[in-house]
Formats: sequence, structure tokens, C-alpha cells
Amino acid sequence: MISLCMIVRNEQELIARCLNSVKGLVDEVIMVDHGSTDATITEAQKAVGGRLKVVYHEWKDDFADSRNFSFSLATKDWILWLDADDIVRATDCNKIVKAIQDNPTADGFFCNYIFDHDIHDKPILTLARERIFRNNKKAKWLYPIHECVETSLLKMVSTDIDIHHYRTSVAIAQDGERNIKILKKAIEGKYKNDARMIGYYANALRDVGKTEEALPFFKRHVPMAFDPEIKFMSQYQVCWCLHALGRDEESIVETNKAIQMDPERAEPYFNLGEIYCGRRNWTEAIVWYKKSYIPIPNRMQALLPALYTYLPCSQLALCYNQLNNTLEARRYTLEALKFIPENAGLKNDITLYDAQLNLPETIKLNLGCGGQRFPQSEGWINVDPYEAGADAQFNLWEIPYGDGTVDEIHSEHSLEHVPKHLAERALKEWARALKPNGKLTVKVPDIEECMKNFLSADEDKRYGWWIWTIFGRQVTNGIEDRGQFHQTGFTRERLTALLNAEGLLVSKVWSYDGCDTPSFGIEAIKPIKVWWRADPNNKADPSNRIRRLNINAYLKGTSLVSSVSMVYDDGLKADVIVMTGYGGDEIAWMKKYKEMGKKVLYDHCEYLTDPGVNEVLKEADVVVCCSTKLAELTKPINPNVVVIKDAIE
Repeated sequence: MISLCMIVRNEQELIARCLNSVKGLVDEVIMVDHGSTDATITEAQKAVGGRLKVVYHEWKDDFADSRNFSFSLATKDWILWLDADDIVRATDCNKIVKAIQDNPTADGFFCNYIFDHDIHDKPILTLARERIFRNNKKAKWLYPIHECVETSLLKMVSTDIDIHHYRTSVAIAQDGERNIKILKKAIEGKYKNDARMIGYYANALRDVGKTEEALPFFKRHVPMAFDPEIKFMSQYQVCWCLHALGRDEESIVETNKAIQMDPERAEPYFNLGEIYCGRRNWTEAIVWYKKSYIPIPNRMQALLPALYTYLPCSQLALCYNQLNNTLEARRYTLEALKFIPENAGLKNDITLYDAQLNLPETIKLNLGCGGQRFPQSEGWINVDPYEAGADAQFNLWEIPYGDGTVDEIHSEHSLEHVPKHLAERALKEWARALKPNGKLTVKVPDIEECMKNFLSADEDKRYGWWIWTIFGRQVTNGIEDRGQFHQTGFTRERLTALLNAEGLLVSKVWSYDGCDTPSFGIEAIKPIKVWWRADPNNKADPSNRIRRLNINAYLKGTSLVSSVSMVYDDGLKADVIVMTGYGGDEIAWMKKYKEMGKKVLYDHCEYLTDPGVNEVLKEADVVVCCSTKLAELTKPINPNVVVIKDAIE
């Protein structure tokens, strides 16, 4: 069904890794060899055996020529092309099969080409590439280097399939000089005024550190580029080169041009953050790094994901630390750890910040406290950005504590004082910061009742107290007081729906008189999320049916959220993990869950003599055994044992 087409030369270090990643997917491997003198072919034969077809082809400094030749040899219905430094992970192999099955009329598929990764294996540079084609002879390769297929006349489908590129440092250096040679020849000849070749020549010069030589070619490329995304990226490279060359005033001017081209892109904002950070203007740098920390937009061309995720967070932490704002530095360090949880440096920073802050074991936030202070002896931190005497000053929608670290949040008559979009962001933040089983109490004016009272009141009373209950008092001691303006409002139904949308369970709603204002309060909890790694469709296995599926069903009737699946990633969203198998993958994921602060249980229904069980038992926080006898045998391996007997279904 699928032919894999490759062009190679001296790839013995990489070829087996590439082929092993897709050997369960492809039916034949067409390998066009440009004269390998190492063990490339031998390693390929070891990996895929009889499916390999090797054909020698003279190298003509023209990748399109070699690609077209390799495609001409393919005999299967579909063609996947890879380079030796590419791999396709198992989940993406499955997606390829599904994409082909679900799109019977497609000519091809765009995939996410993850061209570069950081030391934590996180994407640094991602772009869409045409990677899979129907073998109908319509796909024709163009350009001697950085070749592409003209897809405008083909029926192409975009997918979420990832192709990962991992190149060695030696190969990168070799490729850089080779690419510059071919590109220079191209733009001095047939492709003298070709935007694609000029843009790639600029990139190639930058990649080998020839920034000053690259800059004029990026500037030349900007007006030539037809695609707005490519035009933007070259404009960003102009900004980057100028900053790298120390020409920051010029870089600022060019960066503002990039922002005008696409204000949804983080790259230029991050560049401004870097400029002001280099000047030690921490306050201004914070403004731009915050603008960089935005959702990754949906674009076809190259993106730099790190500039949207952990890099602005880690830089914000640096800036706040320089301003002696330890709480905010800690907050953004925790944000960075969401993207790179294994980073030892960031973990060490959290330890240092915690020591400086001397955070209590129990954290309770009284948000927008005004003059209503709760006792610190009970763990309360009274927060109000307008009150100099409050324990802390920060906004309702920017909670400087990590995910699942706050025990309780109380907010009375504060949420209505911020705009609608910030009030909704505040609710999202509160849900994020609360611990599993954490409690939230929100008290606000009842906008519906306030309006009813306004409409039913005499004319003179309407524009006295009752209009204030809707729009706020607005004036204090005869002076306009922006902090007393009401900028949004809530009904019981609306606030309940917003809390439910953030995964909170409302346990109580009541009416009360809040400072002579018709008001209501809501109590909600953040439910504990339990995930079982088990087959939800396997009812033949007694341990699965009696224990996992039955208990999961029972938990769904409580204040807990429980789910069952075989997908490890589903456990990333849970607070408590119940593992049921054993082996290398199981142990690796248990360690990952624990590093993320999750509680990991092991449902032990297996014989202790089974290979691998002991290692899993050691890794679990708690082992749940199905009998007292099994518990006695387990305790020498892991003393944290509980017994849930299941003799009766």
C-alpha cells in the first residue's frame, strides 16, 4: 500500500533508526543511493530486509532530480518520502493509515515537520510539509535544493501527523556548506530573481553564523515573498539579525513592521523582550515577554514554538527576580515547567524561591479583600491590588501560584469590578490554582435582582442607591474611584455555568444581603480526577470487570471524576493514576506521573512471580491488593499497601 522513497549517501549512523520507525507501515523501500562508501545499504537491509530496493543515481547537485527519480520507481498506491535523519513515531504511523483510509479522493497530505528540537525534545521549529502522495504521477519536484512539489493543482489535506527531524551536529555543519554552495550557484544563474532560493540562501548563511552576510538577503527577500507567512518570517529574521549584530534601534523599527504584518505571532514580541532585557530594562522587557506568551496560531509555514511557551516564561521569571518580585518569578518558573517538567535548573529555582518566600503548607487566598481581612494564623493571605496594607497585591486573573497548590479561595464583591473577559479569565485561573478537592467561595451582586429592584423603585430612588448596585458606587469622598466601578455582572445560572465549564462542581448556592445589595454566594470544589489504565471494553477479565470498571462507575456517582482508557496521555490530565499492568513503558510513565506531582496507585491482581511486577510495585505510591494474603507478600517490596477484597462482585 505504501512505498517509502529515500535519497541517501553515507547515512550508516542514521538509516536504521529511520527505517525501524516505519517498518511496520511501509510495504517497500525505494532507496536512491548517491554513492555511499560506508555501511548505509547494509544497515538498511538489516532493518527492512527484502522490502529494500537500492538503485544508484548520479548526484547532479539537484535534489528535485533525485526525488523525481525515486518517485518514478515506486510501485505501491501511496508514497511517503523521508530523509535518513527523519523518524515517524508509532502514533503518527497509525495516523497515516487512518488519513489514507478517511480521504479516498486526496492526492496527498501535509504533515507537521518538526525540523528542530531543544535539549528536552520539545519542538523549536515546526512547519507544514507535503510528505505523502498518491502514486498517480501528479507530484513533480522542483528546485535543486529545498525542493518542493507544486501542490496548488493537487487535492491536499492538512493533518496533525508529526514527522521528526534529528540531525547530528557534524551533519549540520556539512550540510550547511553544501547548501550554501548549491544555493549560491542557483541565485547566480537560473534562479537569480527567485524568491524561494534567495530566502533559503539567507537562512543558510544565518545557520552557519554568517549573520552580517545573511541580513541583506533577508531584506531583499521580504518584498519578493508572495506568501504572507513567508514574508513575515523573513521580516522577523531581519529583526533577529539586527539584534544579533548589536543594532538594536534598527531592530526595534523592523520588529514593529513584523508585528504589523501578523500581530498574532510571538516571535517579534520576544525579540523586543530580548532587546530590553539586554538593556536591563526589566519592566519594559516584561511587557514584551508577556505579549510573546500566547497560543500558537494556526499557520502553514515555519513557527518557533519555544517562543510561545517556555522561553517567555523563563525570561519573565528572570525579569521578576531582578525586580525582587519573588512571587511572580516563582509563578512564571512554574509556567515554564509545564512545558519542560524535567528541567533541573527550573526545579532548583523553585526550591530557592520557596525558601525565600517561606510559603505556608496551607495556602488560602482572600481575593479582593478590601477591609475584610481573614486571619493569617489559619493560612489566609489577604490580597488586594488597591490596598497597601494587604498581605499581597496581584490581580484576580493573575494568580502567582502553581497548578493545584492553593487550598481555598474566597472572593466577595470583587469579581464584578473587572471587565467581563478578565472576570472569566479569573475563574479559569482560580480553577487552575486550586488543589484537587480545594474549595472556592464566590460572592457577587445578583444582577437580576438588582435590576428588578431598580425597575420597581420610585424614580428618585432608582438613581440613588439602586443604580449603584448595578454600576457600582464609582465615587469615594467626592472623588471618582475606578476601583468601585462595576464592569460586569452575574446571575446565579451564569456564574454556575462558568464554574462548571472550568471543571468545578457547585455544591451550594444561597442569597444574602451584601452591604444592602441583593447578592448571592456560590461554593464549589475542584474534583479529584482519577484515571485507570485499563481496557474499558474488556469485561471478560474478572479483575477488570469487578474492580476497575465497577469502581470507576461508582466513583462517577461521587464528587470525583473518574475515567478508564489505555492511552497514557489521558493520565496527564488526572490527579490520581491507577496503573494495572507492568513492563518498561508502565514504569517510565509511572515515573513521569510522579514527577508531575500525581499520586500513582497500582492495582495488584497479579502473581508476584510474574516478571517485572516487583519493579512496578516499588514505583507505586500505594499498592492496592485484592486479598490479605497478597498484601502480606507485597509489603516487603512496598510497605504502602491497602486491601480491597473483591470476592463478591
